[in-house]
Amino acid sequence: MELNGFFKVERKILEWGWYQHPNTVVVWLYLLAMANIKSKPFAGEMIRRGEVPTSLAKIAESTGLTIRQVRTALEHLKSTGEVTSRARSKYQVITITNYSKYQDVTSKEAVNRQASDKQSTGKRQHLKNDKNDKNEKNVCVTTHIPSRGEVEAYAQEAGLRVDADDFLDYNAARGWKIGGDPVADWKALLRKWAKSEPVKPVEPETDEWGQPKGRREI
Repeated sequence: MELNGFFKVERKILEWGWYQHPNTVVVWLYLLAMANIKSKPFAGEMIRRGEVPTSLAKIAESTGLTIRQVRTALEHLKSTGEVTSRARSKYQVITITNYSKYQDVTSKEAVNRQASDKQSTGKRQHLKNDKNDKNEKNVCVTTHIPSRGEVEAYAQEAGLRVDADDFLDYNAARGWKIGGDPVADWKALLRKWAKSEPVKPVEPETDEWGQPKGRREI
């Protein structure tokens, strides 16, 4: 038997009368896992959905229980109507009485599952959109790194007294970012820089005698 797919176990099992009998729980889960999900032939007999062709020895081998423990567990399940069995010469067919009740997906469950899947899909799409928006924002906000000539030209145009080299070196060292975000407007940054940069005194030009141009001591 190929062990593919899954089987349902309701949370109500915690209130089940045999829940505190570990051997019975193990055998019950084994039967749920091994039961046919559709009818198919076995040893010349049609084994229906919800039935398991097996033996005490096989269950014991698969679960790690003794044959006596398996027999007791099956007696428990039979006494409360979870299973019935019919004997054959080399095996027995155990029938899970309400297999469809345990394993079929009801219309209500299907609706709930669809709603849950839809909600999960919507949430994933929302997160994806947020990520795309963030990426788009990062792509759109790019920094034009000005040249020294551009800085000097704009400073002259705006009447700003700044050292272009200091401005360029300072921001280059910081990757042209403010608080981790790319600088969007270097001109605005330059205007702010001009307000905070100390004004350097302008040294007068001197002639060959070291005197300010336009003056000469006699």
